[in-house]
Amino acid sequence: MSFLDKIWIKISLAIVVLIFIIMSLVSYFFTIRQLKFDRDELRENMGLIAKQIASIRLAETEGWYVYQDWIDNIIASDIGRDLVYIAIFDQDKNLAAFGINYNWLDLGANNYPTREEQVKIVESLTLGQVAEESIRDFDHFSVNIHIGRELLGTVDVGFSLIDFNNKSRQQILINLYLLILFLLLGIIASVILGKRMTKPIINLSQAMLAVSKGHFDLILHFNRNDEIGALGKSFNYMTSRLREKNVIENFSRQLGFTYEYGKVIQVITKQIVSSSAARFGLLFTIYPHENKNKARLARIFPESVFNHFTVELDDDSIQNFVNEKAPFYPLEKNNEYGSRILSKVREGTGQPDLELIIPLVTQEKLHGFFILTNKENGNKYDTDEFAFLSTLSHQAGMALENAYLLRELTEKERLKKELEIARNVQKRLLPQADPQIHGLDISGICIPAEEVGGDYFDYFKINENQIGLVIADVAGKGTSAAFYMAEIKGMMTSLAFSEFSPKKLLTNINKRLCQTLDKKVFATMIYGLLDVKQRQFKFVRAGHNALIVKRNGTNHNVEMFIPTGIALGLTDSDTFELNLHEEVVILNNSDTLILYTDGITEAMNKNFSEFSEVRLVELLEKTTDLKTSDLKNNILTELHDHTAGVSQNDDITMILARFV
Repeated sequence: MSFLDKIWIKISLAIVVLIFIIMSLVSYFFTIRQLKFDRDELRENMGLIAKQIASIRLAETEGWYVYQDWIDNIIASDIGRDLVYIAIFDQDKNLAAFGINYNWLDLGANNYPTREEQVKIVESLTLGQVAEESIRDFDHFSVNIHIGRELLGTVDVGFSLIDFNNKSRQQILINLYLLILFLLLGIIASVILGKRMTKPIINLSQAMLAVSKGHFDLILHFNRNDEIGALGKSFNYMTSRLREKNVIENFSRQLGFTYEYGKVIQVITKQIVSSSAARFGLLFTIYPHENKNKARLARIFPESVFNHFTVELDDDSIQNFVNEKAPFYPLEKNNEYGSRILSKVREGTGQPDLELIIPLVTQEKLHGFFILTNKENGNKYDTDEFAFLSTLSHQAGMALENAYLLRELTEKERLKKELEIARNVQKRLLPQADPQIHGLDISGICIPAEEVGGDYFDYFKINENQIGLVIADVAGKGTSAAFYMAEIKGMMTSLAFSEFSPKKLLTNINKRLCQTLDKKVFATMIYGLLDVKQRQFKFVRAGHNALIVKRNGTNHNVEMFIPTGIALGLTDSDTFELNLHEEVVILNNSDTLILYTDGITEAMNKNFSEFSEVRLVELLEKTTDLKTSDLKNNILTELHDHTAGVSQNDDITMILARFV
């Protein structure tokens, strides 16, 4: 920017030019007018002298010599001080009388001219024959002498303008000096005034340039009530709104890249406390899957060391915060709930300056709240700042809600992965394939109701002729049931190959389970040894469903065996062993053993009607000579048709063994 491009220079030059023009015009008009007035007055005075002389009547005199006395007296008097000569001519234009004021003539060495020389001087002056340099200093005035209508002669008065011109030049010089003085004063005043007038505009221009580069924290201080002061206030309002807009955009951008709960509360706490210019602030959050009536201190800014601090909220307090939504001063508003919470937080944190509460509400749901001090300068928040904080709090509430949802989703995904791992582990605990034994067709299946379940079945090939079959059902579902199922699997694996009495084996397992099982948990089981060579199945039933045998070639070809026995884990006394009855079932070719859990018989349809053992038996009675795999599929198909449209409620497990 060049020197002349500066606005204060332009304003100063404009003021100086204006002053110069005004002073010049004033000086010109007043000086010219005054000089013209003075000259006219001088000429008028000379004219009066000439007229006064011309008014003397010759009839009352004895000749032209009387005029000579008048002329001499006038030239010698004060009124004739500016006169150079007075000449009277008769009607023939002959010089009849005259008088000369030698003070205005430069006669050189001829100080006493003769009369003839005097006549020549007067005649020359009346004709205007003066030196060129004296033309501006000389003037004359002529008046005719009349008596009635008769022209008797002429009176010609010459007068000097030297004093008048000297006075005029002096007046012009004075006016010029005044013009220069006022011009200098105008320059000084214009520079001061120009800078004073343009300084706030320059500051505003520089501030606007800074704002265009992203500096929104500028505040202009104009202690004026004029248009410039109003412009400064408008600028400050604009920068405040731009700063708030920039903060909101940055806040949204940060939250857009932040999803983890810990990072979210860190970002929103720092942003809201910093943006509000509060000295201190606390964020309390309410995690929806914990106690909704407990607000936990989640973050502080500036960071300080606090013990874990929580605030108990009743339903009325929560609803009050939801209704408020916007920031509020509970003490000023006489808000009973907010005042009570503020008092608890002040006492618990040792911060008596806490004043403002900002609820974090989205979709009529309270996710937490901020408690802030007033601004660092001690001022309270105004209406515009409340609106700004409301916008930030709404964003913070949505961010917290998203963080909660993400945290919940992450937890579900983690559990899902863990359950998937558990399911895979549980699948590996179950038989990976049906055993291949000559003369025996065997098939088993376990379908958990959830990712993992408490049903268990297994095969133990004791020797070439004997195989152990076990099916069990741990009370309950889910991971806890699966855990106990795995424990039973371990016990069976360790005991099945050393204890060949089903009764003794289950008695031993019961004692071990009673030491580890929860008192509210129990398990039912059927375990037996299937002897391929002797075609018999020796088994015990620990509170489990009946053992079903489908006979081949009889009218009523389905038999149910329910020997006495109580569930595992209910008691570790001798009662378990005393009530456990070991039974032997003799089998023929094409006879089929069916071991199953109550997930089959108790499966319900949409009308809450169970599949039941009766229906299972009817299904078995209607079947002809089928492989165990085909029979298993028939049972599953019938079960699926029965529960169509209803989710599986319990684990489905069964073992089918058939002699061929």
